[in-house]
Amino acid sequence: MQIRNSVFHAIRRAPLALLALGAISCGLDKQTAPDLTGPSEFGTSVTLRAQPEVLLQDGESQTAITATVRNASGAPKANETIRWEATASTPLALPVNISETTTVTDGNGITRVTLTSPPKPTEAPATPDTIMVVATPATDTADGAFGRSVTVRLLPPPGTPVRN
Repeated sequence: MQIRNSVFHAIRRAPLALLALGAISCGLDKQTAPDLTGPSEFGTSVTLRAQPEVLLQDGESQTAITATVRNASGAPKANETIRWEATASTPLALPVNISETTTVTDGNGITRVTLTSPPKPTEAPATPDTIMVVATPATDTADGAFGRSVTVRLLPPPGTPVRN
């Protein structure tokens, strides 16, 4: 009977003990926000912009492709070497003409290349052709580089025959 009473009292007091333990161990009033660390971009952030984003496919129209490079803290990253590549969506958008394949950022973390539109197509495509431009920070190892891309849409000049 003695054991039964002890178990009964222990079970009866368990909720009070748990409540007291919870009250002293948890509290939302002592929480602090973590420090801000800036962008999460593997240490180097590259953003690209094409101005304009649509080109007349006449062999002469140009667009400026601008890369802005920032370090892990979000500050401009000067003297960063950038590798540039441009790829056409179809053979009708060839040849791709980009002004440089390697550039270096200025003191504001900015570098630019110029993309010149391909020659006028002999017939207008069913869907607009595009050129994808990729900017990749140059690193010692290829597996540590993450490129960013921007796509420029090509419009055939007025009067270009439509494919049947």
